[in-house]
Amino acid sequence: MSGPPDVAPVTVNGLRIDALHWGKDRGLGQNGGYVTATDPASDTELWAQKVYDITYGDKSPQKYDLFITKLTVVDDGAAVQITDQDGRVFHLDPATRAVRMIMAPVPDAPRPNPRKPS
Repeated sequence: MSGPPDVAPVTVNGLRIDALHWGKDRGLGQNGGYVTATDPASDTELWAQKVYDITYGDKSPQKYDLFITKLTVVDDGAAVQITDQDGRVFHLDPATRAVRMIMAPVPDAPRPNPRKPS
């Protein structure tokens, strides 16, 4: 299965935060839009959090997949900034798992196809 490039994890409040691309494989209902938190000492996943919803239409499901492209530590190390392929930016507070959108997508911006080599 090919897909988007790897996204570097970040560490916030003692948790490693990773982008989870293939959520459908884990029964989550969508590919993209999830992050996981892992205890780095034991390498035990503690939780998965949906950052945004993906609406699937009547075309091939992979045409609707929307992946996270970047994770960044923000707010003096208290939050994770998450950017998706449409240019939307979200902040996640790992302590509460609260997510809020910071920036909406740019209208009519072309979305790169993660399955097609550049």
